[in-house]
Amino acid sequence: MNTNTLFSVKISGRCFVLALALIFSFSSVNVFAQGAGTPGGGEEAAEAIQSFAPQLAPAGGPHVGVLAYCTDTAPGIFSAQNTVDTLVADGRFTTVTLIDGDVVSPTAQDLADAFDCVIAMTDGRCDGASSDSTALAGYASAGGGVVLATFGYSTQIGFTAPIFAAGLSPFQQVNIFNAAAGVIDVAGAAAAPQACVDMMSGVAAGVSSEFAGEVSLSAGASLCAEYTNTRDLLAINAAGNVVGLNTFPGSQADNGQASYRNLVSNSVFEVCFTPVFDKEIVDGPDVNTDDEFDLAVEVGQQPPPAMYDFKINYRQRDLPPVLIEDTVPAEWDVELTDMTPPDSCMAAGANGKDNGKSATHIDCLWDGEGMVTVLATARCHGTNGKGKNTKCRPTSCGALYLNNGAAAYELDPDTGEPVLDDDGNRLPPLLETNALCLVAVKDLNGDGIDYTGNGDEDGDGFADWTEACFWGNDPCEFTEDSDEDGIPDPNDNCVDTPNPDQLDTDGDGIGDACDVCPNDPDQNCICEVAFSCGDFAADFECSPGAGSSCFCAASADGPNVCHTSQACADTELCASKAECGPDEACLIDTCCNSGAGTCLNANVCNDPLAPAAAAAIAEGGPNSAGSN
Repeated sequence: MNTNTLFSVKISGRCFVLALALIFSFSSVNVFAQGAGTPGGGEEAAEAIQSFAPQLAPAGGPHVGVLAYCTDTAPGIFSAQNTVDTLVADGRFTTVTLIDGDVVSPTAQDLADAFDCVIAMTDGRCDGASSDSTALAGYASAGGGVVLATFGYSTQIGFTAPIFAAGLSPFQQVNIFNAAAGVIDVAGAAAAPQACVDMMSGVAAGVSSEFAGEVSLSAGASLCAEYTNTRDLLAINAAGNVVGLNTFPGSQADNGQASYRNLVSNSVFEVCFTPVFDKEIVDGPDVNTDDEFDLAVEVGQQPPPAMYDFKINYRQRDLPPVLIEDTVPAEWDVELTDMTPPDSCMAAGANGKDNGKSATHIDCLWDGEGMVTVLATARCHGTNGKGKNTKCRPTSCGALYLNNGAAAYELDPDTGEPVLDDDGNRLPPLLETNALCLVAVKDLNGDGIDYTGNGDEDGDGFADWTEACFWGNDPCEFTEDSDEDGIPDPNDNCVDTPNPDQLDTDGDGIGDACDVCPNDPDQNCICEVAFSCGDFAADFECSPGAGSSCFCAASADGPNVCHTSQACADTELCASKAECGPDEACLIDTCCNSGAGTCLNANVCNDPLAPAAAAAIAEGGPNSAGSN
């Protein structure tokens, strides 16, 4: 930390300093090594990046970037390295990467491509310069998680205005000075929202902080905790994705307290946490030697070897302990090759020995903490060339399921088994995953199948894997797409009307694009094009402002009669729930309740042979053509 005087005021022998922590959603950790978004780039940028990992890095845990502006990055008493050490020791993060923001200036997209979350901080090394928060604010506005920490609220060496826009930071900048921190009021911490409880978990009485900023609570934000001197410590915005942490996480002394480390790590994890429950194939046969495992199998052929590796990941928040059960076809033997935590999963088999032979399911227990991951190898059972195992040697085209979807069932704490209903049956699962699907196809054109699953053996324009595993159709039979909207006819809710969005507002299986009554699943309406009085006589034309109704609510000659000198106004429609005759229909975009014989809501009846108008025309009376 630079201790040169930045202002005319020093407090406790230290200049006022700033730290800001930010968190977002990212995936890789190498983007900055290419010099992306940097002033210097190249080797200088690469040297400004150091990556660290816990000794037991959790599978599937977040990748964190510690982005330090105007802050020392070498080990010291006031350094971003202290924050890195705290996050690495916490154990919930897969990697923690320290980035010198004065050498590497990442954009919002850079961060999005590199990490699952970022904690960004700034200090006084730049002699009073504010740090641009445009990229950080862009992340927060898009839903990215942000933690703003002291001294980020300084109006001189803090972050610039964008991150403090409405709805983002839960704390606002007040002035350039830091304020008295002290002991944290753990007993007075808020019990709601749940995020407050989660962030204060493991924070014991007596924990203190050296530094705090002078802040005010933003509109709509929730205050989670204060110092014992009533200064605000912790808050979260209404959207739940930006946390205000009014302490400097680069302090070596503060990070020497276990409770303080919990507070910092919990705040990062709160906005960085990504729930997951999924399955994926990670390895398998490669018949065409393209260095990618095969998603397609040829009918009548057995892939050598018939073995696939797959992974199940489960991490959730605010859910009770669960049993994760993954059903496996009995034709596959399953070996669990790796799991986190150790011994958290087992492969049960049809032979009753629970050794994975002829496996029927994989069971994993999750107690509500951390990540459960299991890596398994599925091997065809009975691969002796006799061809009896259709899972290994498919006999027809279509979807070939390596295993089915996994499900998470709530555990009964008393029995250690899934919770049962009054009839003794399992309750429905809390969550379910995708199944793992391969596609079985025939070589219809004589040039071999595409083992990637991207081939189109039947030439209908749908890739083999997509046709079988996504749409559920036969990849060896031509499937029509009559309206050419990219949806196969068997799956299209408007076969002859293009509607790639497949919107179906009333859920009746008929897409809005071709549904006569898109808001009525029972189709109890007649919606027709509005009748124009002008079709009868000029006398009955409506003015341009009349909307689609040609009938006035009232006129000198009776209801529903219009003259050229008495054009309908927008508000002159039939009365609400006006009675519909047997040949009448409501205006377009409205519906007539045929059962009750009335227009719904304030809809207007629109009968080209409305009684009053029809009678007037027939009798040549005052309402006929040419009359005024």
